[in-house]
Amino acid sequence: MTRCRFCGAAIEWRITKAGKRMPVEGPVVTIGVPTKLIRELTKRTIVTHDGDTLTGHDLDDLTRLIDAPAFVVANGKRPHWATCTGAQKAREGRKKR
Repeated sequence: MTRCRFCGAAIEWRITKAGKRMPVEGPVVTIGVPTKLIRELTKRTIVTHDGDTLTGHDLDDLTRLIDAPAFVVANGKRPHWATCTGAQKAREGRKKR
């Protein structure tokens, strides 16, 4: 484990599938990632009689989900840049290179 040179927080380094190094922090978190089927559903925006604007999926598309998994469970750590108080300073340094 190392420390962030911009804020001093304890971080770990992970290698992404693209081969890039990414700083991560904190405990392991479990999330639900929408499957490709969910991401491809048609989104519709409507305005209700009460004036609310809502976005959702066509019910016709949702019937395809009856026997299909909607989410895949994944475990990992959150990217450090999401909470780093020195993130802006780090970005500015990268632009100068």
